Amino acid sequence: MLREILTHRLRLFILYIILVGVPFTTTFSQIPDSVLQAYKTQIKSTKDLSEKNVLLNEAIKKLKAAKDTSHLIEFYFTKGKSFFHRSKLDTALVAYTEALRLAELSNDTIQEAVARLSLGNTTINAGQYDIAEQHLGLAYESFKIVRDTQYISDVLNSFGILYKYRGMLAQADDYMNESLSLIKSTRTEDGKIDSFRIARYLTNLGNNAISLGRFVEANNYLKEAEDMMNTLFDCQPHRGKVFIYSALASNFKRLGIYELAITYAKKCRETALAVNYKRGENMFNKYMSDIFIKIEEFDQAEIYIQHLVNELDQMLPKDQVVVYSQLGVYNTAIERYVEAEKWFKKVVEIRDSLGQSSRLKSDYQLMGEMYGKAKNYEKGEKYISLAANMTKEAKDERWPLVQFGSLGYIQLENGMYKEAINNLLIAERTAQQLFCQKELYDIDKYLAEAYQGVGNTDKALEYMIKVLQKDKEFNSSKLAITMAEANSSYQVDELSENLSDINFDLLEKQLELKNQKDKNRRIFTWLAFICFIGGGLIWYQLKKRKDEKAHNIELSNFNLQLQYKNELLAEQSFTIEEQNQTLAKHNIELSQSLQLKQNELRQKRLEQDHFITLNNKRLIKPLTILFIETDEAMRNNIRIYSTDFDSDTTVRDRQTLSGILKKLPPEYFVRVSKSKIVNIKQIKEIRANDLLLTNDRLISISPNYKTTFQERYENLNLN
Repeated sequence: MLREILTHRLRLFILYIILVGVPFTTTFSQIPDSVLQAYKTQIKSTKDLSEKNVLLNEAIKKLKAAKDTSHLIEFYFTKGKSFFHRSKLDTALVAYTEALRLAELSNDTIQEAVARLSLGNTTINAGQYDIAEQHLGLAYESFKIVRDTQYISDVLNSFGILYKYRGMLAQADDYMNESLSLIKSTRTEDGKIDSFRIARYLTNLGNNAISLGRFVEANNYLKEAEDMMNTLFDCQPHRGKVFIYSALASNFKRLGIYELAITYAKKCRETALAVNYKRGENMFNKYMSDIFIKIEEFDQAEIYIQHLVNELDQMLPKDQVVVYSQLGVYNTAIERYVEAEKWFKKVVEIRDSLGQSSRLKSDYQLMGEMYGKAKNYEKGEKYISLAANMTKEAKDERWPLVQFGSLGYIQLENGMYKEAINNLLIAERTAQQLFCQKELYDIDKYLAEAYQGVGNTDKALEYMIKVLQKDKEFNSSKLAITMAEANSSYQVDELSENLSDINFDLLEKQLELKNQKDKNRRIFTWLAFICFIGGGLIWYQLKKRKDEKAHNIELSNFNLQLQYKNELLAEQSFTIEEQNQTLAKHNIELSQSLQLKQNELRQKRLEQDHFITLNNKRLIKPLTILFIETDEAMRNNIRIYSTDFDSDTTVRDRQTLSGILKKLPPEYFVRVSKSKIVNIKQIKEIRANDLLLTNDRLISISPNYKTTFQERYENLNLN
């Protein structure tokens, strides 16, 4: 039977192989390259993110069915990049994570490292700095193994951006410089340098130098990046130039050269329009509004902010956040605090919806400062604490600048000068350690104002001098950059329009005139400063002398009063001393008299009225008792001998010697042995080791009780 079953199954298996094929071999139809290319073209041309996502998911589904891992990884990278640029970081992270998983399964080291680099950059933007550091570290090790210098430089540059976001600007500068040196020494397959990467790294270095307050250095980096882009694209517009011009505008804005800041903001807009990059035009409007808010031309600022508001519907959510934040800043500047609060809350709402809660720290800081200006110190402190905690959690070393610097600022706004000084001094130390020159400049200004508020003129002057020194440094930077800008313009004009020597001489004279004006202005500033310091010192010395004179007069009057009071006190002390002696003598006499009276009263009371009650209810006068002894015949019984009884008569009572001793007057009755108590008043004579009582009875004294007896006997006789 078993044999028939096996034979039947074998026949079915052979028939299945003939009709279907070998069951353990699976083949997958590959997607043609033309279809994949069509997907790529369509995805690239589609601007709407939801439509792009549909196409990506459709292509990914087909590639999964075809088990085409290499193309699947490529499409996951495309999806991650698309969502990353639209600030949909959660979706981007999912796509890059899937790409990493597939690369690990296929043992593709390069793709795995690229996925980790992408995840590192995305988590940096998401504020997940620890995770970013892990991914970048693993990517660096992988690229180092395969010796891919281009990717190694990308990882180093990403490390620089990570440390910049953490506020570790010096370390960020080191990583960015290392990445720049590496990419400059690397050649592409056609033997050329990677100009685009170099320009990108230079732009990052420029932005970091701005944060460090090294404005001349930042200008050099950014101008070099601009030259690289011009060389690469034959001076034609490119999106990369938008970010370079944006950074230059930011540099000049922070340095206070607003004319050049406006010039580069306009270049940013022109380039953005030329390459149809709408976001660049919005960046121009933001920078222009920033500049006009800074110089307090609020009507002009409102025009550019309105341009931003008009474009809100066309913007991505991440750009809308910038506009709402700018509205908050503008309304704070013009003291419309209710409106400012509304826009800042809108920023928080959008950040939460985008999953960008970690990036709220700067918004909370702005809200805290806004409430501080509005004299709402409690709310200001609350939002600054939130910002500081988020900055600290992100391991951003600038958190003391947020907590103590901003808190000191709002305390200064609310007239809390002492508290402001304490917090600003902590912020000052942090700014010095992190080389945050611009922040240090602002903190020193606030400290000068705070010390002025508490009346500490010396410290106020000290910080005013620091501010003026930094103004001098900034002016030197302005001059150097202005001259470099003028030289650059001259070179461009010479190349494009072939200016004549006359024009060059004119430009040189203009520069010389400008330098002279700047020099005169600096001299005037220093003269004014010297006059101010001199006047302040003279005023301070005069005030000091006047105060010292008044203080000396007060001190002299006080000494005279003190001398007079000391004389009065000396007289009173002598009188009190005499009274104390009289009182002490009187007290001794009273005490002796009182003691005699008490003894007499005690004696009378004991002799006349005092009785004690025995346990057998019998009354007996204590002073009539001769002695008391333990009854040897009956345990816990005593025998009492008294002058009221015959010599052979005793009173028996059921109690112990200790019990009866507590009832008797302690000054008269004392224990002389373990079994006897004697009345000291009834002692006729004291012998060596015996006592003779008034009834001629002889009582022995135990050595253990002899000392106590003698003390009591002597005390009674003395009294």
